[in-house]
Amino acid sequence: MNEKPKSGLLRRLRGKGGYSIAEALLAVLIVALLSSGIAAGVSFAVRQYNAAMVRSESMVLTSTLTSIIRNELSIIRGGSTVTVVTDGEKKQLDTFFSKNYSSENNDDDYNRSRFVVATKDAVTKNGKTYGYLAIQPKDGGTENLLVGRSSYSAYQLKARVVVTVNPTAEGNVESYDVTLSVLLPSGELLTNDFTVLPLNTVGISDA
Repeated sequence: MNEKPKSGLLRRLRGKGGYSIAEALLAVLIVALLSSGIAAGVSFAVRQYNAAMVRSESMVLTSTLTSIIRNELSIIRGGSTVTVVTDGEKKQLDTFFSKNYSSENNDDDYNRSRFVVATKDAVTKNGKTYGYLAIQPKDGGTENLLVGRSSYSAYQLKARVVVTVNPTAEGNVESYDVTLSVLLPSGELLTNDFTVLPLNTVGISDA
């Protein structure tokens, strides 16, 4: 019985000669190219995952801060006043009586509070300061963070808030226009503009 002729590759596999140097180098080159492609793909996937996580965390932070700021502004004590700083045609909120951090027993000016960026780990971008948002007494006491630092620092997020006070014809607060900005490590800004309506009658005076 005649055996079928073996292919060249099969003869080399079964023979004593093995692979040539050129064939071995070609195999190494192919493996190197495949490894390089896999590494590039993994690196791209990791970058995309990290970017998605930063974006997701920034949205969670924005939502949380929005709820806290909305709650603070909507229930400022009736019969009290907010002080404003005039910037062009806009009246920017300066101080108010915080339901959590201002005295409920005294309308003294020093019991007022304001939204601030905490001094720790604050950064400046385009002339604006970003960091951990806090409520601080007007006299410069303790910076009471709206949320814990871990909500920012896990992905190095920063924030700032600007509140514009809209007056009624009688000189009371009609509404607050709020711009909340969250700064991502990439330099991108995630901005949320929203309006808060007061539940009580609150007056307006100059700072």
